[in-house]
Amino acid sequence: MKNNEATFFVFIACIILGILITSNLNFNRETKNVFLNSKQYQEQYNYKNNLTSEVDELKNKYMDLSDKFQQLKNNNDQKNETDVIQNELNNLKAVSGETDLLGPGIVITINDGTDKFEGKVVQSNADLQGLIHNYDISYIVNDLKSAGAEAISVNDQRIVNTSEIYCTGPFIRINGVTVASPFYIKAIGNKDKLKDYMMADTNYLYMLLNYRGIQGTVIKNDNIKIGAYNNSINHQYLNDKN
Repeated sequence: MKNNEATFFVFIACIILGILITSNLNFNRETKNVFLNSKQYQEQYNYKNNLTSEVDELKNKYMDLSDKFQQLKNNNDQKNETDVIQNELNNLKAVSGETDLLGPGIVITINDGTDKFEGKVVQSNADLQGLIHNYDISYIVNDLKSAGAEAISVNDQRIVNTSEIYCTGPFIRINGVTVASPFYIKAIGNKDKLKDYMMADTNYLYMLLNYRGIQGTVIKNDNIKIGAYNNSINHQYLNDKN
């Protein structure tokens, strides 16, 4: 019984002590207020306004720079688009033969045969077989195209899609210009591929050199110049579908 009473009084004492401590903490808590005089208030007010002005100014600069950046980006996009169109135009001019070209490739030189040829020339019409004809040039040009040649010329006459190659007596006429043997056929492209293709025993040039007594060489070159097509191309029947 005495132990229970002692425990009860200790419990009550703890409660009272806790209330007193809590009350003391609340009573001793003070709120610190800062009081400014008129001069200090004005200084702080001006400082705040200055900060606000600086922030607004930075925002305006940011907007200006953003606009300039977007403008430059648009100009750059337009320039890139213009460059793409210009490159396409240059490629079209190159393919159509309107510009001079310089690049790696091969030079094929062929000349009429001689009486000293001891190869496998067919004896029938031997004299004619020892001469270079228009169809010989046409076959060589077609083989070069098949080998991937990007530009071709024969005796400095640029070969385009409207070029004609035909005989005029002992001569050959190309693009309306009369040319004679020897023939210098230039082709721009992969020089190794072009030479290997043209010298293969299944192609026309090999037959000319080995079975008809035509004299010729194939030389690789890193700087072959092919001039532009000199004539104008007039389309009489082509019309825009629009």
